[in-house]
Amino acid sequence: MNLATSPSHRFSEIHAALYAKLRNNSVNLQAVNSGMSVLSLEPEQALVFAYVRIHSEAQLVEKMIGLRSTEIDLQRHPLIELRLTERHLALELVLSPHAWWDQRNLIGKLSVRRHHDELRELLLALPQEMILGHWHGAALSDQHLTLRHLRSPRVMDAWLQTFSDGRDPIRIGIWQEASAINGPDAVADLFEAAQSLYGVYRFLAWTGRNDFQAFYNQRQESL
Repeated sequence: MNLATSPSHRFSEIHAALYAKLRNNSVNLQAVNSGMSVLSLEPEQALVFAYVRIHSEAQLVEKMIGLRSTEIDLQRHPLIELRLTERHLALELVLSPHAWWDQRNLIGKLSVRRHHDELRELLLALPQEMILGHWHGAALSDQHLTLRHLRSPRVMDAWLQTFSDGRDPIRIGIWQEASAINGPDAVADLFEAAQSLYGVYRFLAWTGRNDFQAFYNQRQESL
């Protein structure tokens, strides 16, 4: 499949339909045609759209972490990434290690037991075919897990403890064969997945009302 030709138009159509449904259903993210996956460490041909926090919120976060550019650095923010490669159509919630402000916020939030339990329940409620992992790069790793592997609370808790902020990405999403882009249910399937992932996004993304930086600092001081 040559991504430079026929699939690009269909991919844009899929994105436009998906984004319209997200906006109509109170998913408060802006769309960016990034052209590059935040997960890519190697040159891999891909078509990418990212759904990220609105511009004013992104600028506030970047100001707090010391960035002054008017351009938003997507790697510094949690996002939902729609990606088409030669082999796969993927929709993933991604929290990159470069998004350290949000990663630290998540660690601080998880230090409160009820929030730890809340995230576990959010993840266990996702469709069981969703893929989770901490691997780098846009290609699907053999080290990936599915929610079927993590379906018990005990195993899910153990998986959550494997996360190391500043080193590991958190990635959760669906992976389909690239040909799924031409299926009649492509937009509906992606929308269902995106709605589910947005609940997790809202849990982990820093906002003034979801601020656990002090809890992270307390945790670090106690280590």
